[in-house]
Amino acid sequence: FVVAILACCLAIAFSFFSFDADKKENYIQTQEVKAKTPEMVSDLETATLESLPSVIEKYKELNDEAAKKQKEDQIQKDILDTYLQDLKNLDENTFEGYKAKFPERSASLFAKCNDKQKYIDGFNGVNSYKDLDGYAEKINEEYNEVKQNYLVERNYIKSANALINRADAINTTASAAKKAADLETFQSDLKSFGK
Repeated sequence: FVVAILACCLAIAFSFFSFDADKKENYIQTQEVKAKTPEMVSDLETATLESLPSVIEKYKELNDEAAKKQKEDQIQKDILDTYLQDLKNLDENTFEGYKAKFPERSASLFAKCNDKQKYIDGFNGVNSYKDLDGYAEKINEEYNEVKQNYLVERNYIKSANALINRADAINTTASAAKKAADLETFQSDLKSFGK
C-alpha cells in the first residue's frame, strides 16, 4: 500500500514538473501513431536530412489511403445511424406502415451499404412491434462499435497527418542549419515521447 502511494506521488510529481505542457498535443499524437504504425515514428526518428523527403512522401501516401477508407467507413456509419434512428422512431402505430413501405425505404437507405442484404433480412425477420426492441438493440450495439472504430481511426489519421506535417515543415525550411537543428529537436521529442 505504501509503495502504491509512493508510486502515485512520483507519477503526479513527474506529470507536474517533468512534462512540457506545450508539447502535450504532440505527445498524444505521437502515442496514437505509435500504437497503430510504430514504423512511422521509427522512420521519422531515424531519418536524415537526405532521407526525410522520401519518408514524408511514403507516409503522406499511406495517410491519404487511410483517409479515403475513412470516408467510406463514414458512409457506412451514417447509413447505420439513419437506420437506427428509423427504428427508434417507430411505435405501435407506425410499425406496420413502416414494415409495408420497407422495401422502398431500404432501396434508398441501403443503396451504398456494404451489408445491405443483412439489414434487409434482419428487419424482414421482425414480425411484430414487440420483436422490434431486441432487433433495434442489436443494431444499436453494432452502430456503437462501428462509431467507436470510426472515431479511433479518425483520431489516428489526424495525428498521423499532424506528425507528417511537422516533418514536412522542417523539410521545407530554406536554411540548412535551421533544418538540421529543427530535425534534431523533432527527433529528440519523438524519442522522449516514447519514454
